[in-house]
Amino acid sequence: MADKILKELKIKVWRQKDAKSKGHFETYTVNNISTGTSFLEMLDIMNEQL
Repeated sequence: MADKILKELKIKVWRQKDAKSKGHFETYTVNNISTGTSFLEMLDIMNEQL
């Protein structure tokens, strides 16, 4: 079965400056991701799109 291409994938990332700072989630959108893409590959693609 062929992998599908997801047009848009939203990823929530926990951001925190340091251990004592209050953290929060930030939402990032990654475009055109194959369902066969690994999680680490997806993060690499997200970084390239930023």
